[in-house]
Amino acid sequence: MSIRTAQRLLIGTVLLLAAPALAETNFKTWLNQVIVELKTKAKEDADRARVAVSVRSNTNQDEAPSMSANTSSLVDTSSASDLVGVALNLAGLSGSTQSSNEATDTTTTAATVSAYALYSAVQGADPLDPGRYCAPAAQWARSLSITLGYDDQSSDMDGSSPIIAGAKVLLPWLNSRNVCDDEAFEDVTRALIPAAERYANIDMKVADRFYDAYGVAQTKLPSDVRAEVDEKLKQARNRALAADPPDDANVARKIEFLNLLNDPVFFEAYLAALGDQAIPIVVDAVGPQGLDPFIHLDEQAAKAIEEFQEAPQIAFSFLTKQREDGSDDYQGQAILDIGLARRLNLTVNGSYEGSRGGMQSASNGGRVAAQVQFQPLSDDLSGPKTLRLSLGFDGAWKTGGGPTYKGQFKINLPVPRIQALAGLEFPLSVTVANRSELIDETEVVGLVGFTLDTSQVLAGLLGI
Repeated sequence: MSIRTAQRLLIGTVLLLAAPALAETNFKTWLNQVIVELKTKAKEDADRARVAVSVRSNTNQDEAPSMSANTSSLVDTSSASDLVGVALNLAGLSGSTQSSNEATDTTTTAATVSAYALYSAVQGADPLDPGRYCAPAAQWARSLSITLGYDDQSSDMDGSSPIIAGAKVLLPWLNSRNVCDDEAFEDVTRALIPAAERYANIDMKVADRFYDAYGVAQTKLPSDVRAEVDEKLKQARNRALAADPPDDANVARKIEFLNLLNDPVFFEAYLAALGDQAIPIVVDAVGPQGLDPFIHLDEQAAKAIEEFQEAPQIAFSFLTKQREDGSDDYQGQAILDIGLARRLNLTVNGSYEGSRGGMQSASNGGRVAAQVQFQPLSDDLSGPKTLRLSLGFDGAWKTGGGPTYKGQFKINLPVPRIQALAGLEFPLSVTVANRSELIDETEVVGLVGFTLDTSQVLAGLLGI
């Protein structure tokens, strides 16, 4: 849920739930109580916004690791899903300019599980609950993820299916995008509270004016609606007069009317009866400077998200590909993510890679990869992630063979407007490689697959 949406809907919910309390206390006491509740809700909503930003981070990697034979990503990013991420690239959906190619004849499957998912399962707790999400133990658990996957049997000449296994750690003190940092959303929380109070003030002014206008709009209501409302207002007045000691009948009548405004059927009919009077009432209640707190809130929210997305974070990973014939591959890697500008992120990989055993001679070498990712559309923190475009480069040097260079263009397509599928994406990539370690011929490979981030699916279902 976006901060903007939460600010309006959650505050409205507080007012809706608190309105019946007018019958048990005076207006000033009730309003003070509502303001306290609004501040509490504002703090809770700021915490939920932290979770939403973290779950939807553009550095969370759900795609198969770069070591896989058939992955849609040249570059590994510095973080993973808070819960479970699943990636699948199908051989039948891949293409190559060569008639036979081991990578594009391979189906790659990979799953990444965070220690936080296991921690939450043992605790039996909601993993996206803001109170638990930023607990020290939860932060450490989210920093570690484990990846397991395999390339199908067509990827190796001996018919084996290599197993891919590894781990990634994002140390909290190297993570400047830690949303649980006390200062991360401090300005947003500060801006949310006066906006909530201002909303409450506007709400009460509009409600009072709507009540005052009932005498004029009453005649324009449908006869059945008017009769029902008049009867309820009469009953509220009679109950007040019959109380011992008697209550204020006018206040009781007004309370009943304000409660009726929460009835969608009556409200729509009443709004139609007010006609052109409705908008001027709201404009007058807002006043010339009434929107300033909301504008300030939006500015602080945009600033916080921008600072979060531009901050650096560094992770380290270790991956291995194990084969039946013993010719295993190993990779130790450092990963840096840093924002160049809003919605523009740079990822850099530097790794040592080696091969041991089997029929082929051992080899050692290094690899450098970089990717620039751009989000064309702004993210309001609700629904699916936005469209992402990426340009990547990969250079590898190993003993016993020439260097390999790859370039890649990738599109991550979300599933729009379906909340339950918020974590599902379809990465489409085209990769050009010189492939000099195999043949002296340029290769072009297109890959199609899908990824699923369960933490984002859960966030979508919970409305975070």
